[in-house]
Amino acid sequence: MVAQGSDTDRERPGRRMGQAGGMEDALQAQQTSARIADLNGRLEAIEWNIARLLTQAGMAWEQPPAPTGPDAEVLALVRAGKTIEAIKRYREITGVGLAEAKAAVEQMG
Repeated sequence: MVAQGSDTDRERPGRRMGQAGGMEDALQAQQTSARIADLNGRLEAIEWNIARLLTQAGMAWEQPPAPTGPDAEVLALVRAGKTIEAIKRYREITGVGLAEAKAAVEQMG
């Protein structure tokens, strides 16, 4: 005999909520994927139009020049995920305080 109020006698609210949360996560992931696909399509269209305009103007697509100097060294550290080292190096190069160096490095990332 099953005791009244046992897990087998009624639904488990936590289980239902978990299933609903999973469905919401799946829906959100699907919407995010659709948004990314839309943005990729728009980016391709922009690049195509820029290439077309450059061709009509007799110009070629150029990559921006790589940064040089002390900022390039700090930027390389930031891109490598070495934020603390980047802040230290920025302070060494510029002589600024910790808060200002941290803010500058965060803007680079």
